Amino acid sequence: MGNQRVFYACQGVCYNGTPVEGVQSITLNTSQQVVDVPNFGSLTIHKNVPNYPVVNITMTRIITSGGGPLYSGTLLENINKHNNYICLFVGEDTKRFVHKSTTTQNVYITGVSINSVNYNLGTDGSFTEEIGFLAYYKELNNCPVDKSIFENMNDSATNSSGISTTMQRQHLILESSNIGGGLIPNDSRIQSISCGANFNIQNINEFGSNLSNPTGTFRYATFPVDTNISVEVLSSGDFDYFNIDPNDSATHMCGNTILNYTTGIRLLFHLCGGYNLDCGTGILMSTDYGGASTDGDNATVTLNFKSQNALSLTQDI
Repeated sequence: MGNQRVFYACQGVCYNGTPVEGVQSITLNTSQQVVDVPNFGSLTIHKNVPNYPVVNITMTRIITSGGGPLYSGTLLENINKHNNYICLFVGEDTKRFVHKSTTTQNVYITGVSINSVNYNLGTDGSFTEEIGFLAYYKELNNCPVDKSIFENMNDSATNSSGISTTMQRQHLILESSNIGGGLIPNDSRIQSISCGANFNIQNINEFGSNLSNPTGTFRYATFPVDTNISVEVLSSGDFDYFNIDPNDSATHMCGNTILNYTTGIRLLFHLCGGYNLDCGTGILMSTDYGGASTDGDNATVTLNFKSQNALSLTQDI
């Protein structure tokens, strides 16, 4: 292609045959484990035995109401799907669009599993989705779709009516969300929300093949799958959301410390476009108070929750 460089405008990403909008970054890490076999009578390594390579992909993108999220459905639906594929196209660095390039190169990755997911919703900037993928097959210039797939991808962040489709703070509908289940007051000024889970997919190898999980049949997430949720609110004078009474009999010998107000916390976020980010019913794990420094920033309290086996992203029809 004669490129002197590769930068964001040269690249295009498609996922399961559909162009991905709003991509901010993508990284591909291909690694293989090598076993060194020493031998009596020599300092020289007798043999280096490589295992089959593993490909880890991380994609960060801005959530657009037009493109929708990559993670879709319930947790069980996502952890049991291993036939996804990703194509990364690289075009000429002098063209405005990838599909206008005379020639392109592509990396075709098949048998892709979602291994982690994280959503960040903030009052400053756009909502983002970060997905971690796991795969074992990567080929050069063998993608089943070509560069023309990007012709219909929006080259702006507006729809046909000129309305912004990039999700920002106004796209979180507080009235129909359930953030904190009464623990967080309704009039709280929420500043940021994060929700993420790591599936920790196991590699179960099989006799008769050097490939790790060649069919994806034995790719299993490690249960329980923890979902970690953080909600940052402006402090109005509440330094902590834990009310711990040292004189409570439950805090002494043979007692059970059960703070009922910290358990069974509902964490459901309703976004425009009918999207429901359901982080399940969690337990309050910790709170962090900070800010209000001499720089002039405001004090905030961050509440950190944990739920299990419950992360889903669905769309109302």
